[in-house]
Amino acid sequence: TTTTTTTTSPSAPQQQLTRFQSAYNNHCYFLLPMLGWFLFSALLSSYNKHVFGAAGMGFPCPLLLTSLHFFCQWVFAESCCAL
Repeated sequence: TTTTTTTTSPSAPQQQLTRFQSAYNNHCYFLLPMLGWFLFSALLSSYNKHVFGAAGMGFPCPLLLTSLHFFCQWVFAESCCAL
C-alpha cells in the first residue's frame, strides 16, 4: 500500500491577502499617524488664521500659540503610534 502525501497551497485570495498584509506592514506602518498629523496641521492652520487675523481675534502672541499647537500635534502623533 502506498500513501500519497499532497500539500495544499493557499488559495489565490488568501495569497493576495497575505501579500497585501506584508506590503502594509512594510510600507504603511506610519500611515495613520502621518494622516493624523496632516489633518491636525490643516485644522490648526485654519484655526491660526482665524485667531491671528485682523478680522478674527487678533491674538498678540503667535510664537506661544504655535508652540502649544506643535505640542498638541506631537501628543496626537504619539498616541496614534502607541495604538
